Amino acid sequence: MKGITICVVISVLILGIMGCGDEGGPTEPVPEVIKGLSGDTYFNTKFGVKISDLPVDIWTVKALGSEGQGLREQVEEAYIPMYHLLLMEPVPADQFVSLGEKGGLDPVLEAGIPFIWVGLDYQKGGNYETHNLTENLNWYAVQHYAEIESKKFVNIGNATGIQAVLLRSFGKEALTWFAKGEICVRCEYIAKESEFDKYFDVYIRVVENVWLMGK
Repeated sequence: MKGITICVVISVLILGIMGCGDEGGPTEPVPEVIKGLSGDTYFNTKFGVKISDLPVDIWTVKALGSEGQGLREQVEEAYIPMYHLLLMEPVPADQFVSLGEKGGLDPVLEAGIPFIWVGLDYQKGGNYETHNLTENLNWYAVQHYAEIESKKFVNIGNATGIQAVLLRSFGKEALTWFAKGEICVRCEYIAKESEFDKYFDVYIRVVENVWLMGK
């Protein structure tokens, strides 16, 4: 009888150990990180920028550069490197106006098409700070002969940035900038003054879904 009892106890212990091994259930597969534009979500692993709920259903949205990780504009060495990440236009794909040969926005501006652009300035070893964005905005307005119509600081996602509307020679420009260490992420919308309000809500929707990784 004693031997039977010992066998029963050992069996219970073995079953208990096996049960503990299955406690966590089946292991969930790790989701694959898709670079660039996938559906309505953009993910830049190089600079740590994610934007969801992009207007792909009504606009043509294109991620730029290799694997959608950004296209560097060819400018003089004295300038801080600028990368184009996303370009969006409210037109069919066959009417989409791309960047110029050197990666500039001139062809889009000349076409007069409203557009939303997401890019960034990258300064290796730099330290962009939120409190400097007002000064940067004022300098930008002077350099482009623009009048600042409005400006304010906004909290979006996990970041604080400056948001402004400028009067330009070709119409109006809305911009939202975020400082993040070596980079300054820039979300901008440009349109003729008569069309500016028509697409402004789309721009705000893009900006409100920006998420900066590693902050």
